[in-house]
Amino acid sequence: MRIQDLGNSMTPDDREFIWTQLADFFTTADVAAYADFPRLAEFPLRDLREIFFGEVAIVCGHNLLGTTPSLSEGFDPDWVKREARRVIARRARGVRGRAAYLASRLVYRCLCGGVWREVEAALARLPRRSAP
Repeated sequence: MRIQDLGNSMTPDDREFIWTQLADFFTTADVAAYADFPRLAEFPLRDLREIFFGEVAIVCGHNLLGTTPSLSEGFDPDWVKREARRVIARRARGVRGRAAYLASRLVYRCLCGGVWREVEAALARLPRRSAP
């Protein structure tokens, strides 16, 4: 499956890494303490924001809506990857698929703005950043 090019040299493996790291911001896990978290600083902030709202929030944002206990261990990485690919495939499926994708993105952009601010704050604490 082709993954949307964000105008850089991001590989599918890079994107999967980003999905799994950002997904856990929707849990009670201490993502910034993960050993691999500083690697996110290698990617432009605008690309991280696009992936966060356009793919990860749509997949994982439901965790903010329920009254079920928070996930403390994080999301299953294979599930996150599978669901993010499903979101990408849906947005490529004609007018209806694109409309459903845009509607979901708008809803989760409104609901998950606070989570994105947490991501930005954690990224700002990293020693090295790519240009936004």
